[in-house]
Amino acid sequence: MDKKQNYQKNLSYLIPEIKRARGYRLYDHKGNRYLDLFQCNGNAILGHRALRLNQVLKNNISKGLVFNLPSIYEHRLKKAISNLFPAFNSIIIVSTLYSGLKAISCYLKREVKFMDIIDPIFTDKIGKIAYWRPFMKMNWNRSEILIPVIPFSMAGTPFIICFKKAFSWIDPYINNIPAVLLAGATRSVYDLKKYTPAQWYREDLLSGCQSWIQKGIYIKHTMNHQIYKGVFMKFLDHGILISPLANSPSILPAEASFGEFKKMIGLFRQIPGEYRTV
Repeated sequence: MDKKQNYQKNLSYLIPEIKRARGYRLYDHKGNRYLDLFQCNGNAILGHRALRLNQVLKNNISKGLVFNLPSIYEHRLKKAISNLFPAFNSIIIVSTLYSGLKAISCYLKREVKFMDIIDPIFTDKIGKIAYWRPFMKMNWNRSEILIPVIPFSMAGTPFIICFKKAFSWIDPYINNIPAVLLAGATRSVYDLKKYTPAQWYREDLLSGCQSWIQKGIYIKHTMNHQIYKGVFMKFLDHGILISPLANSPSILPAEASFGEFKKMIGLFRQIPGEYRTV
């Protein structure tokens, strides 16, 4: 797929300019509110401005830890990830996924591309290289390499690569990641244990819904792009943001009012049709 096709399958350009975000709600410059089911591709699965994250970021900024020099927070983040994946013996932290692919290629002694990473949302198999998504019921130990989708949505969020076997690698091209980002990511990983699904959540909420498949809190669609584009706009018109990306799921929020819940489920239960395109 070329760059033009990739762009056409990214509907982010249809999203209005967002002025502020809180919890699982976004607000545009006109004051319209949107229930966020995109959640930054899972990086905001704990919501925007979640729990103690704001205070952690403020404290580190006040200490001047915005530089990209070595800090104690890389070790702390690795420790937090190690607690999640005790079967994985090596963890590296990189600033871009491209850099992570270079490390994975070195580990496997062959070239690895983005398409080689399995997202368990879109398959029932666990790949040798897989994204780890919180709260998915999978046997993650069957994978050789995990790339966690961590619950931290700040721009510049580091990528974490976990390897089963001992492996050391230093990126010769990328500088150290700013301490404030590492501290925020660390806090967010620990906060995963505080996540509680919404009271109305069930694993069969979308049972019988045409063109939607629910996997826990995650939702994927089976529509072609043109139909999905219209469906995306229909949800947006009703104040709900579903995933704008072809290769990313929508995610049920951990909180929503009864009115928001009824509207959301009602839209999912409508048969996808030839909705207006933009």
